[in-house]
Amino acid sequence: MSRDVFGCIFKTLCKYNEKNTRNIFELYDKCNFENISFFTFYAALLVFNELGFIKLTENDILRFKINKEKKSELSQSKIYNEILKLKESLHGEVNNERNEPQSKK
Repeated sequence: MSRDVFGCIFKTLCKYNEKNTRNIFELYDKCNFENISFFTFYAALLVFNELGFIKLTENDILRFKINKEKKSELSQSKIYNEILKLKESLHGEVNNERNEPQSKK
């Protein structure tokens, strides 16, 4: 989850600023990302909302408004930092599994 990926998501979201969708899944489908998973997209929405880049409201419809005036670093987001820690932890687990000796059957 790099800054470039989050930037791509934000740029695409700008096209749908203040437009209504039924839910986050429909918004993800509208964005038509080729190499961005739903998990990454949803994480970016949470981070953007936390930092004030967007304002999400969800009643019967999902609506978001982009705040282009707001400037901040992703590293100021608690959610973003937790995701990076989790990603690093999982990466370490994968490496540990690869280095463990395989038992003979």
